[in-house]
Amino acid sequence: CFRVDLSDIRDELLPPPNFEFKTFLEVNDSPGHLGCIIPIACRKAGLVPHLRAIKSIFSGTIPQELQRILHEPSALCQVGVLNAPPKDIDCLSAPYKICLTYWESDKCSPEWVDGLNKFDEVWVISEFNRQVLVDSGVTKPVHKIRVGVDRNEYFFCPYRRPEYVFGMAGRLAYRKGVDIAARAFRRAFPSESDVRLEIKTRVNNIAVAVHNMTELGDTRIKVINEEWEVPQLRQWYGSLNVYVGPTRCEGLGLCFLEAAACGATPIVTDWSGCQEFLREPFISLPTSGKMAAVGVVCGQWAVPDEDALVELMRMCYNERVDRGQQCSDYVLREWPVENVAEDIGRLIG
Repeated sequence: CFRVDLSDIRDELLPPPNFEFKTFLEVNDSPGHLGCIIPIACRKAGLVPHLRAIKSIFSGTIPQELQRILHEPSALCQVGVLNAPPKDIDCLSAPYKICLTYWESDKCSPEWVDGLNKFDEVWVISEFNRQVLVDSGVTKPVHKIRVGVDRNEYFFCPYRRPEYVFGMAGRLAYRKGVDIAARAFRRAFPSESDVRLEIKTRVNNIAVAVHNMTELGDTRIKVINEEWEVPQLRQWYGSLNVYVGPTRCEGLGLCFLEAAACGATPIVTDWSGCQEFLREPFISLPTSGKMAAVGVVCGQWAVPDEDALVELMRMCYNERVDRGQQCSDYVLREWPVENVAEDIGRLIG
């Protein structure tokens, strides 16, 4: 893990840009991860984003392809895309302003809606998000763009360990369902010694996980509290038999696609943005039919069926389920990163 100053990176030889793209750049965070994916995909498709980093110094490594397309603002750009909260609209210098946004509950807050209505249009990454924003009062055009997996970074690379390994990754927030996964694991496997649950989180994100969670005292449950680059993450994904995700809500759930591309079989909650890609050979986790208030954030989340997850985990373990090749083939065929460039080109054009 090291810090990179992006402020002096230029490339004067590129053709005039098609659009200004103001974004977070952080490979270990969802908005920043998309901030890296989108300009690379667009560049490969012949679109030239005038890339501007909201944070010029950040933790982690920036892909080399991004270093070549980092620019200062340009008067040539008539369209600007902001991949950040709508309150940061003034970051864009282009006259036509677009907000790429995500919302992770079934109702958007009034403040967020008011912010989005100051843009000329809004982009989201799932039909779930599009419908939530429209139902919450966004009056500007809301378009869905497809995202996907970079097959040069995430590809089939299975490495099976002696134990049967379940894994999940991301911020250990309540929304992600790490509490449900840990409880279900211990219920499914009260005494088995050849099974593991690994939870990959970020540095300094450990406190959320250990608070009031006695399940994490089980030595078969390992929390990986490290910063990884893509090759390490890819190798880890490829070592999992099952990627378990009892999430309460997702804007999309890109980590499921990346894990599947590397050979893990995902168990995915059948609700919210995950429904965009949830089909065979992925394994569907039903909700309990109940909804729960999000708390300080507006709206509600689904409640995944913990009993069903226990049975699915037992089934995978007992039958040694391994759909890795089928899952990888499905993702790399149906969810390539080129999707996002195709949709952005169509919308900007």
